[in-house]
Amino acid sequence: MLVKLNAGERRALTASNSPLAYPLPPQIRHLERERDWFRREALRLDAYRTAMKKDLRFLKEKCDVLEENRDWFAQQLKTTKRQNKRLLQELKALRRIRGATGDAIFDGADVSLQSSKALKLPMASRSEASL
Repeated sequence: MLVKLNAGERRALTASNSPLAYPLPPQIRHLERERDWFRREALRLDAYRTAMKKDLRFLKEKCDVLEENRDWFAQQLKTTKRQNKRLLQELKALRRIRGATGDAIFDGADVSLQSSKALKLPMASRSEASL
């Protein structure tokens, strides 16, 4: 059919991108299909990369917060252990001093009960610790 068309009709057909214009060889059609697949795959991978980048940013922030919390709790633990050690030393000293006089307040469970009530540890709040 294309052979019978004159040059003007052929130009009109090619300008309108009609399928009758010039049939494409199978190799070109195959390459166009591959090109379209690679384009779709590139778009899919780009969307996946964007999502992974967003997840990575979220996880980094979460990790930073967890590290800050860990550091804060470690500091609180050290402070508490130091204070506990100091209080135990004071208790031993008081037992030595008062033990000779025979005060019942410093014997057994009474001492632990009083020390737990009197134990007010000056712990910094989390907001103060992060400053």
